[in-house]
Amino acid sequence: MEPLDDHFRESLGVPPYLSTPESFVRGEFKSTGADIIATSHSTYPIAQDYLTEDGSRKILINNGCAGAPNLSGPLSGLLTRISVFEPSEKVLCGVKVNDVHVHLQRVDYPKDDFVQHFCSNWSPNSPGALLFSVRLFTGTNLSPRQVARGSFKANVTIEDENIPTSIFNTKA
Repeated sequence: MEPLDDHFRESLGVPPYLSTPESFVRGEFKSTGADIIATSHSTYPIAQDYLTEDGSRKILINNGCAGAPNLSGPLSGLLTRISVFEPSEKVLCGVKVNDVHVHLQRVDYPKDDFVQHFCSNWSPNSPGALLFSVRLFTGTNLSPRQVARGSFKANVTIEDENIPTSIFNTKA
């Protein structure tokens, strides 16, 4: 499921005709019999629930790009956490369905070490560097409220940080 926010979709260059209809997602739940569909590495995160005709709740959750910043604000990855136990910290958003907790949880990492490793593996003009270098330092324009849909409620206490705009040495 793509971001619902038209401005964000436009900034990504996602044309309206490439949207995933809700009927398709509901059909996948029906055909698989799944209560939760958890996917990963689709570039941008989503956490959404759907009520079915019989009143049961179905969950679609995706952590986006786990190893790269997914949101505006503090740089961190996201992981999907599905457990019978409540999460202890760093919850971006979540719900409890029956006895199962389903959450997106922030994952901090040593940014300087990560950037050094990234730069040692991708030359400045390589496809990976061009695609991810800005994101690694500035995150995206996606807010927690755009990720959390339906009964998922975003933790909006995340504060912005001052972040450099380039990771590569720009000496002439």
